[in-house]
Formats: sequence, C-alpha cells, structure tokens
Amino acid sequence: MTMRTLLFLALIGLYFSLSAQETINYPYNPDSDSSGDIVIGDLQDFLITYGNNFSPSEIQIDGVGLLQVIQGLQNQLDDIFVETELAIHDLQSENDSLSQQVIDLQNHITGLASNTSIDSLSQVISYLDSSLNALTPFVLYSGCTDESAKNFDPNAVNDDGSCDYLAIGDFHQGGIIFYLDTNGGGLIAAPKDVGVPNWVWGCSGNIPGADGTAVGTGYQNTLDMINAYENWSCDYGAANYCADLNLNGYDDWYLPSSDELYHIWLNIGGGNSYGFGNLGFFYFDYSNYWSSTEVDGENGFSGNTIDDWDSIAHPLDKTWTQSVRAIRSFN
Repeated sequence: MTMRTLLFLALIGLYFSLSAQETINYPYNPDSDSSGDIVIGDLQDFLITYGNNFSPSEIQIDGVGLLQVIQGLQNQLDDIFVETELAIHDLQSENDSLSQQVIDLQNHITGLASNTSIDSLSQVISYLDSSLNALTPFVLYSGCTDESAKNFDPNAVNDDGSCDYLAIGDFHQGGIIFYLDTNGGGLIAAPKDVGVPNWVWGCSGNIPGADGTAVGTGYQNTLDMINAYENWSCDYGAANYCADLNLNGYDDWYLPSSDELYHIWLNIGGGNSYGFGNLGFFYFDYSNYWSSTEVDGENGFSGNTIDDWDSIAHPLDKTWTQSVRAIRSFN
C-alpha cells in the first residue's frame, strides 16, 4: 500500500468523522422561527435585545464547543499520521529486506562466475535454491489455502486471510445447507419439494436397519427401505422418490432420518433458530414431512417443518400420504 493510498484512507476517515456531526448551534440566528425567511416576526424577536449588551457565545456542534471539536479532530489527524508513518516504516523494512536478498544473490553469483569448477557450480546451485526459498513468500501467488473454505484456491501458496467458510443457510451443491459438522462437511436440503405432497412411507411390516434416528443415518435408512420394498412389491414411496431424484446436477439424494428432519425444521424451517424464517419454502398447508426413520411395523416418523415441532403425533401410519424433502451430504 502506497503512502498516497494510506493518506487517502486517513482523510476519508476524518471526513466521515466530521460529517457525522449533525447539529450546529450558532451564537445568533436571525431566523428565530426557522422558517427559512427573515420576516417581521424575526425582527420583532431581535428588537427585544435592542440596547442590551451582547456577547456572542461559542459555536456549538452537538453540544460541544467548536474549539473542542477542532482539537478533537486535530488529535484524530495526529493519530492517523502516526499510524500511517508506522505502516510506511513496516512496508519499507520489508522492501529493504527483499532488495538486500536480491543484491546478495547478485553479488554471490558474480563472485563465482569466474570459477567454472564442479564445486563452484554446486555452490551456485545450492545458493540459488536457498535464495529462492527465502524469496518465495514475496513472489508466489497468495489466496485462500484452507481446503475447507468455499473459496479455496489450489494455486495459492500464501494464505492472505481471505478464506470464506460455508454457513447454515448457504446455497451449496444443489441445495440449502441446514447442518454442518466439525470436519467441514454437512447436510443439504433440496430447495423445493418436487411433485405434489402425496407420498406414502411404504407398506406395513418391520424393516431391519431402517430405525436410525441420528444425524448421518438417513442414507442407510433409505437403502434399507428400498431393498425391503423391492422384495415386498410395495408401492413407490418416499424413499424411492428421493433415491431416484436428479436435481441441480446431483443424484445422491435420500430421505432424512428423524433427527435430520428436525434440523431442517430447526435451521431453515419453522424453528427459525438463525432468523431465516421459512428459508426452505416448506408448504404451510402440507407441512408434515416423512423421515426415513421407522417407528414400528405400522408407523413411520413424520415431522412438522413449519409449526411447533412437538405439536403433532410423530408416529404416523405408513400408508398415509405426506410431503417429502430430499437431502444429500457433502464433505
């Protein structure tokens, strides 16, 4: 950053500091009624003071005397110039260090140029290698080097502090992030329900393995449901719909477990824990959604994504029709 740039930023800050003062009270204002015109009433108010002593008071800015305001601005300007000088000194020191390394490299190569022995050439190569390593931070590309950041730059060598990380509510990889784990991954909900809300959970009967409730179990629940229903010749249901979905370039969707459905409600639905409101655009008229969690042979777990999560009886007959919102995971 050049000195001109630093000084420009300093003056911009000073300008905003001054422009922030809103109320200026003058020692005498002939427009006593603040009408914008000097009329008879203003003159009458003035005549009251005729023949009396008049000592003008100090101009007031937001209740503070003008001299005090000027002194405060001068102090701010002094501080800005001190900070600017320090910044320039640091930049100059870095530049001097780099320049000296280049000079040392040139001098060393010049001193060895007349000696063409194998040992001398080896010294040159070794010195070049160490010098390039020292100069690398100054010449190599800078950017975000954290692979977990959404603006990760694989070409960057120096991290410049620009990394921007994924957050709940971001649109990412085909849908809306509603859950993040501690390893840089998370869960994404499809941005909308596809089709009308008339999907059954499936037919009656216990499905081994489809009782997972925790975050991370929805995918296996979905596989277990599909495998079981293929053998039972059940109607096309919620799990099949999610597994067959190809949306926004992704085809690895599945039916969420009960806890995954809860986090949908909590973070991008009626729970509104992040202040997004109904970010997931869930239907108010059909706000009950199927999860992939089996309660028993007759019931699946259904959750309300709009209203109070505990306001409905979650176990629901598998043959009833409910809305379905597919999810997928990312690492």
